[in-house]
Amino acid sequence: MKAWLMDAYRKENSVVLWIKTAKDDIRIERPFQTSIFIGPAAENMLKRYDITYRHARKKTYMGREKHVLELPVPKLSSFEKFVRDIEHATRHRINLYDADIKPEQMFLYKHDLRPCSAVQVEGGKIVGSGEEHPVPLKKVRIKVCPSADIHLDKDARIRKIKLDSRYIKGIEDSGEDEEEERILLQEFAKQFQAADPDVIVMDHAFAMLPYLAGRMERHGISCPFHRWDHVQIRYKGGRSFWSYGQVRYRDYAVRLRGRFLVDTNTFVGTECEPEGIAEIAQLSGTLFQNTASRSFGAAFQTALVREMVRRDYLVPYKEKPIDRPLSMLEMVKTDRGGHYHDPKVGFHTDVAEIDFTSMFPWLIYNHNISADCMLAEKGHFVDIPNTPFKTSISKKGLIPTALKPFIERRMHYKRNPSAINKKRALGLKWVLVSCYGYLRFREFKLGIPTSHMAICALARETLLKVIMLAEKKGFEVVHAIVDSLFIRKKGITDDEVKDFCTEVEMLTGIPITSEGIFRWIVFLPSVVDPHRALPSTYYGVFRHKEIKARGIEVRQRSAPMAVKFFQNRIIEMMGECDTEQEIKDRVPEFFRYLRELIRNIKHMKKEYLILPVRITKTEYKHNTPQKTIVERLKQKGVRLNPGELVEYIFQEHGMPVLPEEYNGKPDVDRYSDLLIRALFVILQPFGYRKEDVIGRIREERQRRIDEFQ
Repeated sequence: MKAWLMDAYRKENSVVLWIKTAKDDIRIERPFQTSIFIGPAAENMLKRYDITYRHARKKTYMGREKHVLELPVPKLSSFEKFVRDIEHATRHRINLYDADIKPEQMFLYKHDLRPCSAVQVEGGKIVGSGEEHPVPLKKVRIKVCPSADIHLDKDARIRKIKLDSRYIKGIEDSGEDEEEERILLQEFAKQFQAADPDVIVMDHAFAMLPYLAGRMERHGISCPFHRWDHVQIRYKGGRSFWSYGQVRYRDYAVRLRGRFLVDTNTFVGTECEPEGIAEIAQLSGTLFQNTASRSFGAAFQTALVREMVRRDYLVPYKEKPIDRPLSMLEMVKTDRGGHYHDPKVGFHTDVAEIDFTSMFPWLIYNHNISADCMLAEKGHFVDIPNTPFKTSISKKGLIPTALKPFIERRMHYKRNPSAINKKRALGLKWVLVSCYGYLRFREFKLGIPTSHMAICALARETLLKVIMLAEKKGFEVVHAIVDSLFIRKKGITDDEVKDFCTEVEMLTGIPITSEGIFRWIVFLPSVVDPHRALPSTYYGVFRHKEIKARGIEVRQRSAPMAVKFFQNRIIEMMGECDTEQEIKDRVPEFFRYLRELIRNIKHMKKEYLILPVRITKTEYKHNTPQKTIVERLKQKGVRLNPGELVEYIFQEHGMPVLPEEYNGKPDVDRYSDLLIRALFVILQPFGYRKEDVIGRIREERQRRIDEFQ
């Protein structure tokens, strides 16, 4: 029978599999035994507590044999408790192995199965078919509208529920009638059962679904959020954490049985459609709901663990590789990022943009960057340029091997850019982006600093080679940063760019793509220091008329919609020009447009004035807009956590207020300043100062002669 293996979860001492066919969903239960491993120093403790064990010899990721004790897990459903008890009994002093691989995940590893992949079910056996068919997923999007903040008022009633595009309405905002809510929930349960979805997509799903399930339980209404083996759905809380220099908040995940739950408030849920999440789950071997609720880097780590289990290596639990020591001088020389070539500020024509496709993953794969190779003592070694490091090439490392399927699949989707393939490729892009940083992440199994330094050194060397090749071919390099290059040549053609990309691919072994040739592009300086160029801060128009901008308001999440629309419209007007002089000739028109827009700020809808900001804490000392908004939300009984987004509007007299409390009278001066800055940023390379912009938009002023042209 042809089918898809969708998911796996534990029940007592068995693993339950969700098998999907074209017509049905099947539950298959299989008994399973898993073990963890511990160092031999724990033998006396195990005897004292009468814990079953046996001696074993296993290989580490370095290929060395190690004497360990194998501990069969007595009950799969209590796997995590068993590991905690062992850690506590050994006072965290003895290394554990395979102790963070969940039994359902280990079942898939041991049977060479992957979630969301095609399988053959014959005679009670389930085997991977090796075929690639898209998973047929029935999706439903649910939006729950409570009458109050559910974190502060546990008894808040539900006003309405949106099921896909249909609203199921119940009580009014007053929320007085429980009978109305009961009727609403009965209708929802009826429609949900009729839809029988495979995937439930919700905003803040890990908080909202437990709340919805709790309200239904209160009214005695049954709704099969789990397809089988019902367990209570309870809210588990959440936590704030740092990620790439930003504070973020995430609720702890809720898992469903026989269905998938996707929270669109998580990073993966925000960036990927369910088809993209299924693609990552299939390639990494990570269970779908684990993929959807964690990070892209976690999927990469699961792929690494899968490769280690396949090779029958011990998977370290909390033990990390010990890197070779470096002197202070070596650290200063080697611990650097990628190379960048400052842009030549100003207006340029005939500029081609060339990007490396997944540069860092290809460097990892081509140069065998992996802790087991970097720390190897035997084998054929190659030196990493301009560093004291070397890596073994006697065998392919664990990290490059785990990474290769992601690279190959993304290259396939790049060559076949259909609508569905673009959805699937988006998640793969983020996995490949995160793999580079993960090599130095403290929670990564094989994370060592020298791996990260080696990749940066190789990236710098690669970019410098390409810059020299470009100059040799007669191109002028106007900007280069890490994995992209902007080259200029008068009358440059698509064929010249294509030939250059082919040579670069042959030189570096990394696929190259050309984003296109700009009809013109403007590289911007700092608004504080006009003589200091800013990397990756530019706007321009391709020959095929598409606009591209980076680093300015139109790309910033914190800018209000009015500012984004204004700046984008100015660039569109510039896009109608072919030369620098034509743009300068239209500058008075830009000023008139800005003047008219400022006049109409007081008439703008509030949606155009909202400023979104991510709060980093809940207690502020200084009088910032964040402090005012956080205090106001607390007064309204709204629970806030560091890392959450809040929105506000500047009302008259500079007072930040919540959008729902906005009185229709904006702070015109504040929004005028934001619009003026947005215009100044893009006109600065043409010789305009901020004072010039301010002077040209005044209602009463002495006119310049060029305004009458």
